[in-house]
Amino acid sequence: MKKLLFLFAFILVSCNSDEEIRNFTVTTNAIPPEGGTVTLETTQETTGEYNLGDIANIKAAPSAGYIFEKFSSNATVGGYVAGG
Repeated sequence: MKKLLFLFAFILVSCNSDEEIRNFTVTTNAIPPEGGTVTLETTQETTGEYNLGDIANIKAAPSAGYIFEKFSSNATVGGYVAGG
């Protein structure tokens, strides 16, 4: 039986009051960890910094015996759930 791979993205929002630049930290991981890898597409890392308006493309690669099921998120941006 194939196992399912859940992917999770966590986004943190911070503001700099002097310049009003909003920065976002995007962190990805696979649940369960042995189910595969989830990385930011441009850097192949699991964590990256982005400015407001930037696009964070996420790449999922399931391990042998697993299938990709869905992306999920627990982040809110501007009062909206991002990727939920």
